[in-house]
Amino acid sequence: MLTDLKWIADGQPWPPEDADEKARLTEHAKNRLLYNGDHQAVFPKLAAYLRDNDDDDKKVPIIIGLAKTATKEYLNFIIGESPEIDAPIIYDLPDYEVLTDASRYGIGAMEISQDRVVAISPENFYMVVEPGNIQQASAYVIFAVFKQTEGEGDKKKEHEYVKFTIHTKGQIQHVVYEVVSSDLANVPGATTGSGKKLAGPIQAKSFKQYEYLEVDAEGKQDTGVDELLVVRIDNILTSDRYYGQSDYIPEIYSKLEALDLAYTQRAVVLRKFTHPRPMAGSSAFTFDHAKQKYVWKSEEAIILDAGEPPAQYLTWQAELGAVEAEIRDLYKQLLKDFSLTDDDEVNKAESGTAIRLKQSETLAKVRWLASEYQKKVPIIYSLKSKISKDASFEPDKVQVTLQDGIPDDPMETANRHNIQATALSTLTMARILSPKAALQAAYDAGIIQPLPDMTVAKSVAQVSEEAKEQVM
Repeated sequence: MLTDLKWIADGQPWPPEDADEKARLTEHAKNRLLYNGDHQAVFPKLAAYLRDNDDDDKKVPIIIGLAKTATKEYLNFIIGESPEIDAPIIYDLPDYEVLTDASRYGIGAMEISQDRVVAISPENFYMVVEPGNIQQASAYVIFAVFKQTEGEGDKKKEHEYVKFTIHTKGQIQHVVYEVVSSDLANVPGATTGSGKKLAGPIQAKSFKQYEYLEVDAEGKQDTGVDELLVVRIDNILTSDRYYGQSDYIPEIYSKLEALDLAYTQRAVVLRKFTHPRPMAGSSAFTFDHAKQKYVWKSEEAIILDAGEPPAQYLTWQAELGAVEAEIRDLYKQLLKDFSLTDDDEVNKAESGTAIRLKQSETLAKVRWLASEYQKKVPIIYSLKSKISKDASFEPDKVQVTLQDGIPDDPMETANRHNIQATALSTLTMARILSPKAALQAAYDAGIIQPLPDMTVAKSVAQVSEEAKEQVM
């Protein structure tokens, strides 16, 4: 892991030679491919099977996108219903992008500026952590690689650059380095990774696309906030990790590959025998010189020579039962690994409560990420207010309420409200609850709604006062 910024300097290898960061970015790249359905780029057995063209039919992969399905399902439970946010100012956040990243990568991140809050791809930033607390970031480095053609005529050459946006507390630095071949690339025993190194630094403002930056001679700008303006949302975080755990756990890889292979092989077999091949004596065929093969005289009378077998179609007699059983078993195992409920089971549920019970494992699965989102949104809001022209406020001024994404059953809700209303009435008549307390409880339970353009507190006060006047 990276514990300082010394790797951003002239002559340093690019990308940085840090084993942990290499492993992280390799994992991220694989999970992005899984999410996008590019499974043959991840699974070697599937790729090898597709390359092995031992028949005339081109093999088309059947990709089962359970990884993407799982991520979408998790997000439906967290933000499928829009979160209720109570804050002095409401900001637009890239919730979907960041939570998608948190699911597939294990980490999502937002960069906060005066203008907006944007999602940062974890594949395009490095974390610099505190040596004594690996889960505490001291800096974030966002990078963007770009190429630019320079020179004229025979001297025209394409140059590669990397632009760094370095976030530290209270400050952001923008700097560009050229990416050049390392002198050690051909030295035996040298560990230069890609064989490239950084050359520079170069002022970011010297490039046309970065002329807008308001920075000093070193490319620095003060934020006015003594905090990092990058906020991370981690998925399940353990003590030995400095970033969250992806939902695409290692156990799923072999099962997903086996499932893709089973589906693809079944499709190849079925396609081969969809159109049965004719079998007959030679007299039943004619040679097609254009196609360079014998073809069936299907539109002509067929006269078989003596001793030739009767004409018939070659049909496949094998059973797919074992393949189907394997597919079902793998699918069920993957649903369990992803903490997903079979759609057939969910469809059998007759009420919102029943659906919640059926999907209790999935709800439990997303609880960590939902809690992390609830915790980080107030921080993001507060930071955005502090660097904007808005009146600043602290995180405790922001309340985030999440729904579970499961629609309420109107009949079920009505029955529950009737029971609650009866209980409140009984408690009031028995003088266990005061009318005002019962009214407050009714509002809290959702049995009645606040008066138009009024808060619950004001509605309770007004209705209570009106009730007193009617009694008098």
